[in-house]
Amino acid sequence: FSISSIFKKKVLLKQNLKKIYENIWRGSYPQVVAGDSKIWEQFYRSYLTTYVERDARDYLKIDNLAAFSKFIRVAAARSGQMVNYREISKDVGVSEPSIKSWLQVLEATGLVFFLQPYFNNITKRLVKTPKFYFMDTGLCCYLTGWINPDVLEKGAMSGAMLETYVVSEIIKSYLNAGKRPPIYFYTDKERNEVDVLVEQAGQLHPIEIKKSATISNTNFKGFEFLSKLKTPIGHGCVLCFSKNWLPIKPGIDAVPIGYI
Repeated sequence: FSISSIFKKKVLLKQNLKKIYENIWRGSYPQVVAGDSKIWEQFYRSYLTTYVERDARDYLKIDNLAAFSKFIRVAAARSGQMVNYREISKDVGVSEPSIKSWLQVLEATGLVFFLQPYFNNITKRLVKTPKFYFMDTGLCCYLTGWINPDVLEKGAMSGAMLETYVVSEIIKSYLNAGKRPPIYFYTDKERNEVDVLVEQAGQLHPIEIKKSATISNTNFKGFEFLSKLKTPIGHGCVLCFSKNWLPIKPGIDAVPIGYI
């Protein structure tokens, strides 16, 4: 296994920053991807109405639909962040147990994915605070009010939405192959972070996501801090807007986001 096996099986799509953010904004539902951008708002409005008014009420037995609808929008604004039940509870105006239950509903219905932090101790992975990501960036953009790709790319959630897009696409690549996504994130007390760790064949392969066209030794410190983990560290990469697949330093490549 190498980090290249995640991406090189796919054909590199020549996609610049503008095209990537158009993909992020449109989302992954076939009707929106194949259709005119004019149907975007109508599609997601109908989708949300159906989800809240039919699924939430009839199947999920959620009575407070107004609060649940507000909760989904608040959750979308936090895509890519670590779960904080207290803060979400305060923003929505319902109890923390309700927020926890509703997030589990979003996970069970496939709207979000909980990404666990990496620890050598498997038990710790299950009790530490996860991040969560919306699985469709188009829905996430609709819920947070980004009306077109240009506004999104220049907006406050530009980086978070790019990360959501990349992480959700990696997750879906495993799910579509019928496999459990062996992926985590990393953070430590020194505030070192890695967006994604892929665990395979006894090694961890780190992936960092950057909204940049050029990555070099001068602006990337590498993954040396991962040496404190007992698990061997394999080949890693920085997913960015570079035009070509290039080595940054031994064991770390810059990989165009067009491979996603």
